[in-house]
Amino acid sequence: MGFLKSFFSGDEPTEDEARGEDGESSAKAQAPVFDTVRVFERAGIDAEQRRIVEKAQELIRALPEGTAPATNRRIVEASLNAFDVSIDRIVEAASDEIRALEQLVNASHEDTERALAEGRTRVAELEAEIASARESMDDAREEHRVLEAAARDQIRGIEPITAFFERPTDAHTEPERRVDDDDSPPRPAAERT
Repeated sequence: MGFLKSFFSGDEPTEDEARGEDGESSAKAQAPVFDTVRVFERAGIDAEQRRIVEKAQELIRALPEGTAPATNRRIVEASLNAFDVSIDRIVEAASDEIRALEQLVNASHEDTERALAEGRTRVAELEAEIASARESMDDAREEHRVLEAAARDQIRGIEPITAFFERPTDAHTEPERRVDDDDSPPRPAAERT
């Protein structure tokens, strides 16, 4: 798309230029200007050709409204003949400009289609990655569910053993002491004989 950017004049606007008169961001201030001169120069249309097309456009725009097309044509032809400008030359130059612009549009269309195709391909790749990640997440959840269920079943089978052998603890009960070992700390029940 860099090719197409070359047909717009100016660099990126500065921060001040991007703001309108009221200090707010302005879309108009940020919009690049299409540079037809650059398009025509790249197509080999010289300044003289561009000038005669511009003059013809000015003459046509200046015609009075409501005048018959044949009368308008005679007025323009008379003006052009007065300045020794060939109508065939104007038509050829205008046709060259139209051709240059159509070629630009076609190139832009091809670039756009290529960018869209690349974008669609990338989106499809990302969607496939997302689907794969979601599948991995679902698999992890299912593995956890199965593991948790199996572990809980095992716990339910083991818990009766700990409940069976569990000894009640009373905070007020003194640990058993041996008569011959008054000064030593109490020993755990497993060490007692």
